[in-house]
Amino acid sequence: MSESATKLSLVADNQTICFRLIAGPKAYQEAFLAIRDSIIHRFDSMCFHVVLMIERQLAALRSLEKESSTFDERDLLESVAKQHQFLFDDIIFNTISLLDYLGNIVGLAFHGAHLNNMNWNGAYRYAKDYARGAKKLGQNRIFGSSTAGCLIRHHQEWVNRLYDYRARLIHDKEQKTGGSIAMIWQGDLWHELTITAPKSFVKAFPVSTDKLCDGELQAILGGVLLVEKTASAAIEMMKCLREDMARLDATADAGRTA
Repeated sequence: MSESATKLSLVADNQTICFRLIAGPKAYQEAFLAIRDSIIHRFDSMCFHVVLMIERQLAALRSLEKESSTFDERDLLESVAKQHQFLFDDIIFNTISLLDYLGNIVGLAFHGAHLNNMNWNGAYRYAKDYARGAKKLGQNRIFGSSTAGCLIRHHQEWVNRLYDYRARLIHDKEQKTGGSIAMIWQGDLWHELTITAPKSFVKAFPVSTDKLCDGELQAILGGVLLVEKTASAAIEMMKCLREDMARLDATADAGRTA
């Protein structure tokens, strides 16, 4: 295996991502393991927050069924909507962090441990522009690769808009969730509680119209869709990295035997 090619073997299928480290320099190993653990941590955190949203909504529904006559439903709605907003914001932050770690693993894979902090936008710039880093490093291995194509497509389809949305969360103003409570009679009285994702998120994130109701997206569904989209992008990127690392190794091996 060439020194220029990564010492990582990246394996992925349609359901899971498996990281396997091949013997290499200690700096590679430490950087790889740190990034791998960070990706897993962020993905677990995204899922955890979606589960919390579901639990909070179910708890609110139980309160409505048992104690609807003892408190103001508007107060409950406002409380649950605020809780969903907190959790939804955290899902956004964890998603961006995970994407940055994906950028880091791209830098590590193509250029070594000294470029293991590229973040997503740094990896995207290398993928988009050959001159980026070429003068400093002598070459830009990311440019023109399958991984570069994957990065560019996801960046343009949704990642860049998600970064802009995150920036508004931090620097502009809160992006509020909405909601409603409906009382429905079907033999017995039961309640329907709906908490919707911020409208600015629906504009930023590609959501098919069949997922919307009157232009609104349920906050929990928004979280689930974001988890699915991020996982799909990560799996695709791992596949591309595996192909690119095999190509770089084959090229290096051919050069040594020539």
